[in-house]
Amino acid sequence: MEYSSNGKKHQVWIEDKKSIGLLLNLLKQNQLGGVSAWYIGSETPDIWDVYHFNQ
Repeated sequence: MEYSSNGKKHQVWIEDKKSIGLLLNLLKQNQLGGVSAWYIGSETPDIWDVYHFNQ
């Protein structure tokens, strides 16, 4: 998804069944150790300070 706000372009990538399947196949083909998933709300509130360090 892509949108503009206040003259700035923003992009958001959302995983779906197809993209996760392709990722898992890539992991298997390259004998990689694993994959991680995150959803908003699973973090502790202080994590956002790390992302805003350069603003």
